[in-house]
Amino acid sequence: MLRFVQHLMLRTNRGPMRALWRLAYRIAARGFAAYVTRGEPGASTYLRGTLASGEALPGLADIDVEVVLSPSAGATDARERVRARFRRVRRALPVLGDLLFDWPSVFEQDDLARAASQTIFTYGLDRTPPAAAYLGADVDAHRTRLLERPELYGPAHAWKRLTGPARPLPEAPHDADSRRLAAWLELQNWWRWAFDACVHPHRPRTAHLCVKLVAEPVRAWLWLVDGERAGGRVAALELGRERLPEHAAAFERALDLYAALPAMPEPPLATILPDFLELSERLGGEIARRVEPAGFTEVRLTDTEPRTLALAHGRWRGEEPLVPLVDWRALVAGQGEPDEAFAIVEGDASDPAVLAALATAQDRGPYPTLCTHGLMLRPAPMGGRQTLRAAQCAATDPVSFALAAGRSTARFPNVRGWSIQDTARRAVAEHAAWLAARSGRSLDRDFAAFAVVVTAARAGLVWGSVEAGEPELPVTVDATLELLGASEAVRASYHEHAVSWVPPDARLVEELRAAVERLPAYAGERRTLAPAP
Repeated sequence: MLRFVQHLMLRTNRGPMRALWRLAYRIAARGFAAYVTRGEPGASTYLRGTLASGEALPGLADIDVEVVLSPSAGATDARERVRARFRRVRRALPVLGDLLFDWPSVFEQDDLARAASQTIFTYGLDRTPPAAAYLGADVDAHRTRLLERPELYGPAHAWKRLTGPARPLPEAPHDADSRRLAAWLELQNWWRWAFDACVHPHRPRTAHLCVKLVAEPVRAWLWLVDGERAGGRVAALELGRERLPEHAAAFERALDLYAALPAMPEPPLATILPDFLELSERLGGEIARRVEPAGFTEVRLTDTEPRTLALAHGRWRGEEPLVPLVDWRALVAGQGEPDEAFAIVEGDASDPAVLAALATAQDRGPYPTLCTHGLMLRPAPMGGRQTLRAAQCAATDPVSFALAAGRSTARFPNVRGWSIQDTARRAVAEHAAWLAARSGRSLDRDFAAFAVVVTAARAGLVWGSVEAGEPELPVTVDATLELLGASEAVRASYHEHAVSWVPPDARLVEELRAAVERLPAYAGERRTLAPAP
């Protein structure tokens, strides 16, 4: 029945019913917005996405609503009330709710203004000490989600007010560094959706996604190179045909597919994925070219050929050798798996069957990784496992590229957000916030707490080495604990509990925490590394 309604809406979208479908969407959006903000004085709601831009295809479009709350002492409680009402909508409309309503983001106005001016790579670097987005007591999942995908032109660029008072919306910065970071995060987002489409190719929106997989990389390229804004996806495809004529065939295919969407065609993933991959490689190459003039800082890697890895989620099922995974997320987010790993596997990175097989091969543990022209792809189903890892290039993940090439040093570009200075500052900020939130009380007797103390040690050690002018990065637990001077009992306990997940000896965890808190990065008045030039 639902698919029939989608077909009907799409097929009649270009006739007299077009106005009716748009009216129905507007009524549904306003009703939803009014319900989730009921009783919240001063709350404003905004429509974003294709409904706001006018590109929505009824039957395929969902309703994306953003909520902005007035500053108040009870903002945290208000956010939770709004989210609870949305969960009630999803329960009351289990099928339609999932299809029609996307999770609304809820912000307090000042917090939105701060987050909209930054990305996850740069968040809080203008403060001393920098702020935390992942591990502090003030962490908010909606803020973090916005930082991880700020959108090309800023999160509030195309919002349209639905309900509540008008209020000034923040402008995102448009300098070259901000455009570079936003373009890369946007590409990351679309690779996540591409992997998900390969796993679930027959979903109703997959053909529409195929159009986006060609339009969005060229939008990012135009923004990165010239600061040029494309008015919408069709406009981006037409601009791409003009500005990147060597990819004209890809843009023509996407335009033809867009025109055919009312017939709900079979998703041409096998045709579109090679185009998406080529455009992604083009964008990655452009980023590499643009960071080159700033130069690089060589960072020495310790324990590049580890005898053992403390794999918190079991073992690798393949035959390929494991390589420590020490990307930006591993260094900064510190979410409980310091010895993460990846393995380079063979396969065609543009083949949907290959991507689907790799995405579903493991739901935890080491990442199967495909290498293509200047990119590493780590297929995984939609969810936290993909976050900031779906695609990487040498500028965004210098450690993985160095280790894959057998080098003992990694070249961190001296650019905002990806420099070793900014990475170290962000890593220390996150872990300092985590330690401060637990100051004066015992840590939980679980493996995750033990693991975060180890990543805090690594962050503090990297910070100290950068400040000393001799950057060094331990890529394994063993190297981190050795540089810290931790006892053999701590090292043995970590390896044991990485396998067994039995609660560790609390005395050893406290011994490790004490050693970490004595590091200059966390002790007393912390100095702050200067940003990369």
